[in-house]
Amino acid sequence: MLTHLFIQIPCLNEEQNLPSVLNSLPKTLKGINRISVLVIDDGSTDNTYRVAKQLGVKHIIQFPRNRGLSAAFQVGLEYSLAHGATHIVNTDADNQYPSDQIGLLLEKMFHASADVVIGDRNPGNIKEFNPLKRFLQVLGSRITSSLCGVKILDSTSGFRAYTAEAASAIHITNPYTYTLESLVQLSFMRFSIENVLVTKNPSTRPSRLFKSTTQYMRKNGLVLLKSYIHFAPMRFFGMLSGILFLCGLTSFAPFILDFLQGHSQGHLQSLIAGTLLVIAALQLLSVAFLGDSLRANRLITQRLLQEEKIIRFGLKPNPDNDERNAQD
Repeated sequence: MLTHLFIQIPCLNEEQNLPSVLNSLPKTLKGINRISVLVIDDGSTDNTYRVAKQLGVKHIIQFPRNRGLSAAFQVGLEYSLAHGATHIVNTDADNQYPSDQIGLLLEKMFHASADVVIGDRNPGNIKEFNPLKRFLQVLGSRITSSLCGVKILDSTSGFRAYTAEAASAIHITNPYTYTLESLVQLSFMRFSIENVLVTKNPSTRPSRLFKSTTQYMRKNGLVLLKSYIHFAPMRFFGMLSGILFLCGLTSFAPFILDFLQGHSQGHLQSLIAGTLLVIAALQLLSVAFLGDSLRANRLITQRLLQEEKIIRFGLKPNPDNDERNAQD
């Protein structure tokens, strides 16, 4: 089987860093017959587009205005699939990921028969991150692993390899970042996700996605929460319903104990609180069932969109994924 790797690089005002990224990209890789480079210029106001052209990049997408990293990533995937990609590697234009380690991602993918391989920067030991950021990176990865049911060591790493089929299943809806939402989507669609340890180059500039640690926590937390609610509403709202129901029963306890002892008066506040909590629990349970129906429709829609891409781009699905989906 012929293999065609697309290395996609979303860019925003990266005329200074782009040359070092492009010049360090591998020219040949084991198991890959052809390598193409795609630069997505996300509305840059500097000479990013011109630099890419001068350095011989044949595949360039240029947005007239900034649309955000998620949009650049999504468009890059679809462009790569439309131009015959069997594998796609995403890397950043700020040169934080060593391009010579792209081979590690693909080697792990081929060896483990994985659909997605994440470059693990070992975020808990990155010295240039302050202690709070290191803690949040590790905590976020553990929470993501727990929610997805998959071991994920660096959930915010953008250094990733995808098979064409996995890439065709990704549909990002938030405007900020693709890293967390794509993991939730792929894990719930039963794609195989693996990790491989990589190094990290020194940062060349501050992050443009998040201006502060507080903003980082708020935006990433909301993206992860929304993604999880989309794909596991029964678990999420069912858990909240169970908690409120138990609180309601606990509120009834003083009245019930006194009633059993022959005292049937008093505890009006407890009865009111317990009744309200039980009603709220039942309402949340209704939301859980409604959300589960919407989840089913969402999965059907995503699979239809994926099948449409498979047909449009002439992809060859992995039969292992059909077996995994049949076990849902």
